Amino acid sequence: MRLSLQKNVNYKTVQDRRKYMIQTEKLHIQDSISYEAFLELHRKYGGRFSLKQFAYEVLNINAHAVGDMISIKGKESIILRPHAQKRNEIAKIKSAVIKGSGLHIGSQISYQEFQEIYKKYGKYDIDERDFALRILGITNDVFVRFKAGRRPKTGVFSTFPIDAKKISALREKVILAENLYIDQTISNERFQELYDKYAGILSEELFAEEILDINMESLRQARRRNMNNIILTGIELSEKYVKALQRQIINENGIQPNNQLMSLGEINELRKNMLQC
Repeated sequence: MRLSLQKNVNYKTVQDRRKYMIQTEKLHIQDSISYEAFLELHRKYGGRFSLKQFAYEVLNINAHAVGDMISIKGKESIILRPHAQKRNEIAKIKSAVIKGSGLHIGSQISYQEFQEIYKKYGKYDIDERDFALRILGITNDVFVRFKAGRRPKTGVFSTFPIDAKKISALREKVILAENLYIDQTISNERFQELYDKYAGILSEELFAEEILDINMESLRQARRRNMNNIILTGIELSEKYVKALQRQIINENGIQPNNQLMSLGEINELRKNMLQC
């Protein structure tokens, strides 16, 4: 199989990636490829997918076949053979696990915990190995050691793709819903409350840094010393916005610019009123 040069392409879905790859490389269902050709396809079209994920999600090669290509010289594998489980079924299982298991990106689980999750969510006759790879993002080689007891715990969702637009939307949702503001101080208990309520699959580190602008080391120190956290330090307001806000406050509250004293309580009351607008 001869591989062609790839252009810079933005893939919106796995299906887009697969379609572009098939058209560009002139691939067909039930084609067979060597391990070297597989590596080249991954280099060109794999993006952030691990080798095993790319094999399964894009080329429909199962973990056993990839293992055979690695261990048996000259071994080729059939590509684009339909999976036993449809993509929408896998998406449903993954969504259920994310919502109901309490797991986040990077969460560590034991094999016993894995079995409990698998028994609860492993529907549509998906086997353990596929559940580990396609649902929890555990690669095949790690799963083999994990199942054999040579790895006490393993992380999950480590290859889960992070959508910048969804992160931005979640950040806006949290700020507006909770009336948060720039340089606000919150307790460790308040942070945990926000995390439990909004984080979803996000790890604590991602939620702290991407949603609330808290450096993870600062969060650890705040917990050790029982101190508050300063949030939303990364938001920059334009001078135009600030001046417009000043005019609004002056007009709506009858404030005399440069000629009126206010207490801290009155300032806080103004801030609360503006947040409710």
